[in-house]
Amino acid sequence: MRRRFLMLVSSLACAPALLLPAAARAQPVPSELPWTRLAPADLDRYEATVGGVRVNNLALGPLADAEAAGPATVQEFTLTAANRGAEWQRVIVEIVGVREDGRPTFTAGADLDVEPRRNETAREQFFAAEEEMKATAAYWLRVLVLPRD
Repeated sequence: MRRRFLMLVSSLACAPALLLPAAARAQPVPSELPWTRLAPADLDRYEATVGGVRVNNLALGPLADAEAAGPATVQEFTLTAANRGAEWQRVIVEIVGVREDGRPTFTAGADLDVEPRRNETAREQFFAAEEEMKATAAYWLRVLVLPRD
Protein backbone atom coordinates (compact mmCIF):
# COMPACT_ATOMS: atom_id res chain seq x y z
CA MET A 1 0.00 0.00 0.00
CA ARG A 2 2.78 2.39 0.90
CA ARG A 3 4.56 1.61 -2.36
CA ARG A 4 1.46 2.46 -4.42
CA PHE A 5 1.05 5.69 -2.50
CA LEU A 6 4.68 6.71 -3.22
CA MET A 7 4.29 5.86 -6.91
CA LEU A 8 1.11 7.94 -7.09
CA VAL A 9 2.73 10.93 -5.37
CA SER A 10 5.84 10.79 -7.57
CA SER A 11 3.76 10.55 -10.76
CA LEU A 12 1.66 13.53 -9.68
CA ALA A 13 4.81 15.51 -8.98
CA CYS A 14 5.96 14.95 -12.58
CA ALA A 15 2.58 15.70 -14.16
CA PRO A 16 3.01 19.51 -14.44
CA ALA A 17 6.27 19.06 -16.35
CA LEU A 18 4.59 16.67 -18.77
CA LEU A 19 1.83 19.16 -19.47
CA LEU A 20 4.27 21.86 -20.63
CA PRO A 21 5.02 22.12 -24.35
CA ALA A 22 8.41 20.79 -25.41
CA ALA A 23 9.68 24.31 -26.16
CA ALA A 24 8.92 25.46 -22.61
CA ARG A 25 10.69 22.49 -21.02
CA ALA A 26 14.06 22.87 -22.71
CA GLN A 27 14.90 26.45 -23.58
CA PRO A 28 18.30 26.98 -25.21
CA VAL A 29 20.54 29.22 -23.16
CA PRO A 30 22.24 32.01 -25.11
CA SER A 31 25.86 32.90 -24.55
CA GLU A 32 26.55 36.60 -24.42
CA LEU A 33 29.55 38.85 -24.47
CA PRO A 34 28.19 42.05 -22.90
CA TRP A 35 28.63 45.45 -24.50
CA THR A 36 32.34 46.15 -24.92
CA ARG A 37 33.87 49.52 -25.78
CA LEU A 38 36.50 49.55 -28.53
CA ALA A 39 38.67 52.27 -29.98
CA PRO A 40 38.40 52.58 -33.79
CA ALA A 41 42.02 51.43 -34.15
CA ASP A 42 41.22 48.21 -32.24
CA LEU A 43 38.22 47.11 -34.32
CA ASP A 44 40.17 45.04 -36.84
CA ARG A 45 42.21 43.37 -34.07
CA TYR A 46 39.17 42.46 -31.98
CA GLU A 47 38.67 38.77 -31.25
CA ALA A 48 36.33 37.09 -28.79
CA THR A 49 35.17 33.56 -28.07
CA VAL A 50 31.57 33.22 -26.91
CA GLY A 51 29.71 29.93 -26.51
CA GLY A 52 32.28 27.98 -28.52
CA VAL A 53 32.22 30.48 -31.41
CA ARG A 54 35.17 32.75 -32.23
CA VAL A 55 34.27 36.15 -33.69
CA ASN A 56 37.01 38.17 -35.40
CA ASN A 57 38.06 39.97 -38.60
CA LEU A 58 35.69 42.87 -37.98
CA ALA A 59 35.73 45.62 -40.58
CA LEU A 60 33.64 48.72 -41.09
CA GLY A 61 33.74 51.23 -43.92
CA PRO A 62 32.14 52.62 -47.05
CA LEU A 63 31.04 50.13 -49.66
CA ALA A 64 33.16 50.45 -52.79
CA ASP A 65 31.37 51.63 -55.96
CA ALA A 66 28.15 52.50 -54.11
CA GLU A 67 26.18 55.61 -54.97
CA ALA A 68 25.31 58.05 -52.23
CA ALA A 69 21.67 58.30 -51.16
CA GLY A 70 21.37 61.96 -50.24
CA PRO A 71 23.66 62.79 -47.34
CA ALA A 72 24.07 59.09 -46.48
CA THR A 73 26.48 56.61 -48.02
CA VAL A 74 26.35 52.84 -48.03
CA GLN A 75 28.57 51.39 -45.31
CA GLU A 76 29.52 47.75 -44.86
CA PHE A 77 30.05 45.86 -41.61
CA THR A 78 31.82 42.50 -41.96
CA LEU A 79 32.94 39.82 -39.53
CA THR A 80 33.99 36.19 -39.42
CA ALA A 81 32.56 33.59 -37.02
CA ALA A 82 34.19 30.20 -36.45
CA ASN A 83 32.05 27.55 -34.77
CA ARG A 84 34.24 25.12 -32.81
CA GLY A 85 31.30 23.12 -31.45
CA ALA A 86 29.31 20.14 -32.71
CA GLU A 87 25.98 22.00 -33.10
CA TRP A 88 24.68 24.76 -35.38
CA GLN A 89 24.95 28.20 -33.77
CA ARG A 90 23.28 31.52 -34.56
CA VAL A 91 25.69 34.43 -34.06
CA ILE A 92 24.38 37.99 -33.61
CA VAL A 93 26.80 40.92 -33.49
CA GLU A 94 25.62 44.48 -32.83
CA ILE A 95 27.79 47.57 -33.14
CA VAL A 96 27.07 51.19 -32.19
CA GLY A 97 29.36 54.09 -33.00
CA VAL A 98 29.53 56.94 -30.49
CA ARG A 99 30.98 60.45 -30.44
CA GLU A 100 33.27 61.75 -27.70
CA ASP A 101 30.23 62.94 -25.74
CA GLY A 102 28.54 59.51 -25.98
CA ARG A 103 25.89 60.37 -28.58
CA PRO A 104 25.40 57.60 -31.16
CA THR A 105 26.60 58.12 -34.73
CA PHE A 106 25.35 54.86 -36.30
CA THR A 107 24.13 51.38 -35.46
CA ALA A 108 24.57 48.16 -37.40
CA GLY A 109 24.08 44.48 -36.81
CA ALA A 110 24.86 41.17 -38.42
CA ASP A 111 23.53 37.70 -37.77
CA LEU A 112 24.48 34.42 -39.31
CA ASP A 113 24.05 30.70 -38.80
CA VAL A 114 27.29 28.78 -38.52
CA GLU A 115 27.57 25.06 -39.17
CA PRO A 116 29.52 22.88 -36.72
CA ARG A 117 33.28 23.14 -37.21
CA ARG A 118 32.93 25.74 -39.99
CA ASN A 119 33.75 29.41 -40.57
CA GLU A 120 31.23 31.89 -41.99
CA THR A 121 31.53 35.53 -43.01
CA ALA A 122 28.75 38.08 -42.58
CA ARG A 123 28.51 41.23 -44.71
CA GLU A 124 25.81 43.70 -43.72
CA GLN A 125 25.18 46.99 -45.49
CA PHE A 126 23.59 50.06 -43.94
CA PHE A 127 23.26 53.78 -44.67
CA ALA A 128 25.08 56.40 -42.60
CA ALA A 129 26.25 59.96 -43.18
CA GLU A 130 29.96 60.19 -43.89
CA GLU A 131 30.27 63.04 -41.34
CA GLU A 132 28.77 60.80 -38.65
CA MET A 133 31.16 57.97 -39.49
CA LYS A 134 34.12 60.36 -39.26
CA ALA A 135 32.84 61.73 -35.93
CA THR A 136 32.85 58.25 -34.36
CA ALA A 137 35.29 58.21 -31.45
CA ALA A 138 34.56 54.67 -30.20
CA TYR A 139 32.46 51.60 -30.84
CA TRP A 140 30.25 49.60 -28.52
CA LEU A 141 30.04 45.95 -29.57
CA ARG A 142 27.92 43.04 -28.31
CA VAL A 143 28.02 39.37 -29.35
CA LEU A 144 25.23 36.83 -28.76
CA VAL A 145 25.46 33.13 -29.58
CA LEU A 146 22.27 31.05 -29.63
CA PRO A 147 21.81 27.36 -30.35
CA ARG A 148 19.96 27.12 -33.65
CA ASP A 149 16.72 25.17 -33.69
